[in-house]
Amino acid sequence: MKAARSMFKGHNQREGQRHAVTVYGRFRYNGRAYEVPLRDLSQTGCRFFDRHGCLAKGTPISLRIAGMGPFEAVVMWSADQYVGVRFDRPLYGPVLEHLATM
Repeated sequence: MKAARSMFKGHNQREGQRHAVTVYGRFRYNGRAYEVPLRDLSQTGCRFFDRHGCLAKGTPISLRIAGMGPFEAVVMWSADQYVGVRFDRPLYGPVLEHLATM
């Protein structure tokens, strides 16, 4: 995990606290749904592993996290099949707390 953290140092610019999570999400893109494991989550966005590698910076997506949502988001970066997205609207505090403790 240490190598992965150093690889993403440039992508640590976020508002609010980041929570390490082990929940699954599902994003929709071009009419298809893709299941992805989330690696971290904050009030303003998240990072997930995208084995499909179909998302580029600036791509809008609709994301469900552990069955909650959808949350509209935009891809801020993509590197080595990891994707960082920013939510269009920050997560409601209790929703974030619930997802962070799953």
